[in-house]
Amino acid sequence: MGVERWLGPQAQDLTWRLVRFQPLLRTVPAAVRLRLSIALAGWPLIGINPGNGRAPHTVAAHERQVVVVHFRWDEACLQLPLQQQDPATA
Repeated sequence: MGVERWLGPQAQDLTWRLVRFQPLLRTVPAAVRLRLSIALAGWPLIGINPGNGRAPHTVAAHERQVVVVHFRWDEACLQLPLQQQDPATA
């Protein structure tokens, strides 16, 4: 799991973001596929964030902002450190 939070005006900037994931050690046999699932979450999970700094219950429905996230998969990258198997343990 990786969690990052950006606050303030710079959170609106269209820029590269680095999310550090929790370390995990797992041996994956050759020819086995991995699937990475990436999802967005908002906190708190209760109420609709109006997007203007006001509390959710104080904003009329027509004042709420729609937030759209666009992933640029053609420019995204995932770097995993790969470790070669030790011939002595093979």
